[in-house]
Amino acid sequence: MLSKRLKFIADIVKENSNVLDVACDHGLLAIYLEKEKNCNVIGTDIKNSAIEGALRNKKKYNANVKFFVADGLSKLTRDINTVIIAGLGSQTVIEILDTDLKNVNTLIVSVQKDLEDFRRFIHIKGFKIKESLVFDKRYYNVFYLTKGIEKYSNIEYKYGKDLIDNKENINYFKELQKRYENKNDEELEIIIKKLSHKD
Repeated sequence: MLSKRLKFIADIVKENSNVLDVACDHGLLAIYLEKEKNCNVIGTDIKNSAIEGALRNKKKYNANVKFFVADGLSKLTRDINTVIIAGLGSQTVIEILDTDLKNVNTLIVSVQKDLEDFRRFIHIKGFKIKESLVFDKRYYNVFYLTKGIEKYSNIEYKYGKDLIDNKENINYFKELQKRYENKNDEELEIIIKKLSHKD
């Protein structure tokens, strides 16, 4: 039912959460969370075609998820404690989250570009970062964000504090190194050498 990335996201959502799934597409994650994690879920998307697909899936799986054509956090209510945004660009996500999030305890976000900007923005908003990589034909960065204050160095903002100390991520950094803009990045070379010698 779910891709590897969406299943990873579903697995880190706490049971019985009140969830807003932004850019829900055809609603499969939202429906899965209701069925498997006993969550109350609202799914939104700006595309009519996406919500039409979600409503078909709602009927197919006999789900109770509420789906709306809506923009960003317009359906955010006081009782929602978890917001999921997967599949949008970093700058779009930053625009969406640049609002009052005082009632939101947890953000789960998957973005792939402008990651340094995103990490810095999240700290400004008063959230701590737990970052993971999911490989599903390509690498996906998944952020589990909770209220709190923490400090990062410049290299941690650039490449991810949780990622640069994990030997399992060495192939991810080698992929980054292949990109033209990273060809002569000394920091990336240091990370790869460090991970290569890690037990």
